[in-house]
Amino acid sequence: MSDKKLITVVGATGTQGGGVVAADLSVVAGEPVAYRPPTHDQFRGFGFPGAVELGKR
Repeated sequence: MSDKKLITVVGATGTQGGGVVAADLSVVAGEPVAYRPPTHDQFRGFGFPGAVELGKR
């Protein structure tokens, strides 16, 4: 895949950090995958029920 694409993956990673998941996805995709967690403000702006409360942490 030569075109850059943004794919958002949301889920629990347990004791693994997002960087570990990104590294695993890089292996599967065969190209670099970046881990870029949202800021607290971005998270609060997602608009789903509880986003504001969860974004306060």
